[in-house]
Amino acid sequence: QVRTRNGRVCQRWDSQYPHKHGETGAEYPTSDLRENFCRNPNGTGVYIWCYTTDPATRWELCDKLGVPPLHHDCPSGHAYRE
Repeated sequence: QVRTRNGRVCQRWDSQYPHKHGETGAEYPTSDLRENFCRNPNGTGVYIWCYTTDPATRWELCDKLGVPPLHHDCPSGHAYRE
């Protein structure tokens, strides 16, 4: 997918505009940083994300297609799926 949870369009990973970044295919060769797809380049955490094409919003989380989003209102602070 190429949109964030909030509907913003993702910036291409091989572009440094409007946000400069260090997540490149050369830096993360096994992360499939093609086009402007949501990814998790360094493999930490459970979320995919992307830099956005909105100059006012550097990056945002994405929800994996076909997977219910995680919620964060659990009293113990853990994320969970409904």
